[in-house]
Formats: sequence, structure tokens, C-alpha cells
Amino acid sequence: MLTSHPNQSSLTITNIVFNNFTGTSSKKNEPVTGYVVCSSPGVCNNITATNINVQSPKNVTDYFQCANVDRTKLAVSCH
Repeated sequence: MLTSHPNQSSLTITNIVFNNFTGTSSKKNEPVTGYVVCSSPGVCNNITATNINVQSPKNVTDYFQCANVDRTKLAVSCH
């Protein structure tokens, strides 16, 4: 018998491109600059990020929170 997590999505997200983003993030989540997070492994495929230049207001060492995505396709610093 197969059971699924009650919050598990049946939606699959594929071929998303983030390109040429420039700006300043909010102080609210500093030093996290942004998020690339999928709900579970295998839900998101071929998500890419290139030429991303987003910084925090204080210019601290910025990073993105990344989870359940192929980090090799993201040209951002993931934690």
C-alpha cells in the first residue's frame, strides 16, 4: 500500500529560467538574499538562475536558501 504525505504536491515545475536579475533585497531576512526552494525532491526540474546580481542593503556576504533543486544550475551562492 502506498501512502503519501498530506502536504505533498502532485504538481511538477519544469524549465524555469531566472536571468538578469539586479537589485537590493530587504533587510528582513538578511543575509538571505533570496530563495530557490521546491517542496520536495523531484518536484522541480531544470530550474536555472544566471546573471543574478542581488545584494543585501548592508553588503554582507549574501546567499540564497536553496532546497530540493539542482544547485549546479544555479549561478548563486546557495546554503
